Amino acid sequence: MIAGNEHKIFENRMFVGKTENRNDPVLYSSSNLELTADQSENERVDLGAEVLDGVRLSESIVNFKEVKSFDDFNIVVNGLIIDSEFSKYLQMKYYELCCSQNSFLHENLLEGLNCKLVAGVIAETINIADAIRAAKLTTSHDSFLTWDKTLKSFEGLGMKVGFLCARLEQLMNLLTKSRRYKEAKLEQANANEEKQKLEEKLAEVTQTLSRLDREIGSFDQENADDLEALFQEVANAPW
Repeated sequence: MIAGNEHKIFENRMFVGKTENRNDPVLYSSSNLELTADQSENERVDLGAEVLDGVRLSESIVNFKEVKSFDDFNIVVNGLIIDSEFSKYLQMKYYELCCSQNSFLHENLLEGLNCKLVAGVIAETINIADAIRAAKLTTSHDSFLTWDKTLKSFEGLGMKVGFLCARLEQLMNLLTKSRRYKEAKLEQANANEEKQKLEEKLAEVTQTLSRLDREIGSFDQENADDLEALFQEVANAPW
């Protein structure tokens, strides 16, 4: 019953595609997580990996500390080994992620979740981890928000993805600083241009004032009185 409800949470969610050799990872829509886990044969061939035979029972519960190499690594959910849900490529990528945290990232997932759903969560976690590694300063902010929202929903199910969320937060902070720096540089350039225009205008006005001061200074008060008397004389002169 839990599996069915949890599965609905992820329907129509945006998921990231495989990001190798991309400057800006592209988002695509998925109707459900099972499509991510249950890949087509063509997709599996593209990854250049063979897929193991079907799901099988696990003989015992393995602590990650007992995993010494990839050969010892199995993805166990509800007592079932679900390695067959993944290509070798995805298994190796997940193994590397687990090694980085020295634990199975899915070990605290809610009990009773459908194996297909868990496989989809794991596969999407791998995709997002790859997307984070491939991210650039030119990557859209919406992409970061989508990855963060998806990871937070996985974390709510018990997936150990806090380290990916922390990396995303660091990158988003750096992205914000980078974009603010570019905005500040542009504002600075515009302000300097406006300042130059004002300085040129001030120099022009100052030059005009200096000219007028010289011109006015050439007339003393006596000359000014003489001009007024001369004006009246000319004005009143007979025709």
